[in-house]
Amino acid sequence: MALYRAAQARAALHGRDYVTPDDMKSLVIPVFSHRVAVNSRYASTLKKSHQADQILRDLLETIPVPV
Repeated sequence: MALYRAAQARAALHGRDYVTPDDMKSLVIPVFSHRVAVNSRYASTLKKSHQADQILRDLLETIPVPV
């Protein structure tokens, strides 16, 4: 719900009354990064918050937008 509401707000700021996939994709990291729990066995030199951001970025790059 938070992602949907944030996307609606972003669309309104851009003068639209509809949400686009770009609205959603641009807000995934700020909305969800604090909700991603990184396993301690995940081998990385990054802090867990940066690891969560990277995981979400990887997902955004690999999952196609439905058309």
